[in-house]
Amino acid sequence: RQLAVALGNPEMQPLDLSGRSDVVAPEYDYASLLTMATLQHTDILDAQNRISQAQTNYVLQTRIPRSDIQVNNSHQFDNATSNYQFGLQVGMAIPVSDYNQGNIRSARAQIVSSNRSLEASRYDIQTRFSEAYGRYELNLRLVKSLHDAVIPNLTQAYQGTVQRYQSEPEKVSFSDIVVSQLNLSQVLQNYLQAIEGQWQAVVDIGSIVQLDDLYLESPPELPSNEEKSDDSP
Repeated sequence: RQLAVALGNPEMQPLDLSGRSDVVAPEYDYASLLTMATLQHTDILDAQNRISQAQTNYVLQTRIPRSDIQVNNSHQFDNATSNYQFGLQVGMAIPVSDYNQGNIRSARAQIVSSNRSLEASRYDIQTRFSEAYGRYELNLRLVKSLHDAVIPNLTQAYQGTVQRYQSEPEKVSFSDIVVSQLNLSQVLQNYLQAIEGQWQAVVDIGSIVQLDDLYLESPPELPSNEEKSDDSP
């Protein structure tokens, strides 16, 4: 019901789950996904937008002391001389003591702060992505190792113990079967935990990189040049 509400369809009826938890997980490349996250994440775009706003505000504050030129014109007819008289006035305010220095310095500081915020966002994304990718890589290898080697070997050992107990009960005790079964059960439990950890890491990676599809057929197009984010106004 919570999922239905999140999808915007509270009246949706429950459906049978599809797929399997032990299907092959998507293959992710660390470098390309990290580049995507540090270029296209909404936190990065938001920080870059704040830098642009700060730079625009700085330009505005530097131009405020430069007053606009005011132009007035007039014309009138002189009855005494029977001619037209035209007048033109051009003027502007000259700042003597108020050069808007406080706002200019504040705007410059805001640019520096916005750039530092952008760097902090990148570091935060990189840290979270690296942690999730580490879990993904670890559990991916663990699932493969357990599935391909450990579980088949322990299953074969368990079956062999049962067969030996049936054929040679004087050499194999029932406790040997119990121990073998417990070992296999523990490995199966570890396998399920590894699958859970693998898919949790996949979902976390997709959330951090903001992927539309966890299975990437081809990497999305990335911006050719990263937006400049130095501390200059």
